[in-house]
Amino acid sequence: MGNYCALLDTVKSYGSLSKEEQQLIINNFKVIYPNKKEILIRSGEDCDTLFFVNKGLLRVYYINEKGNEVSRMITREGKFLTNIRSFGKLEKNHETIQALEDSEVLCIKREDFYNMMGVSKQLNFLYSKILEEYTAMLILRFEMLNTGSIERKLLHLQEDFPFLIGRVSDTLLASFLGISRETFVRNKQVLYSSI
Repeated sequence: MGNYCALLDTVKSYGSLSKEEQQLIINNFKVIYPNKKEILIRSGEDCDTLFFVNKGLLRVYYINEKGNEVSRMITREGKFLTNIRSFGKLEKNHETIQALEDSEVLCIKREDFYNMMGVSKQLNFLYSKILEEYTAMLILRFEMLNTGSIERKLLHLQEDFPFLIGRVSDTLLASFLGISRETFVRNKQVLYSSI
């Protein structure tokens, strides 16, 4: 169960799991070991995989109309990542998912995921709780990126994503905050002044 402990603990933090449901998760998630900068899903490819980070960092990003990379999400140990619109077959995938560090990741293919959901009402319930939390976090990020001042964006980074500070480059942090690298560097003292 070694590779699956964090995943099972995370899912159980939303509610109970029977031994059979735990085994179902173990049987359907596979372990991969992407290297730093390795692309897991490319823009334009079907995002048919849900990832769970055991070790390392993953990011999902897209290229905006100016040709700049915009990091929509960077996730760490104990968290999930996918392009939910493509994973749910609601839209084509326009994002790239990349490992930012040498990582250990558990992944499940769309077909296996939905088959698993069809077997267990409890897993469906827990999935809905995880989605609710993820949606709430994305709404907060959207508000910060679109209405927050530079200082507020940096505070959002410090409060909600402190694990990124000092772990990824200034360029990636700026991309994550939706600002230029130059603006980030000029203002990043805000991150350290309130620690």
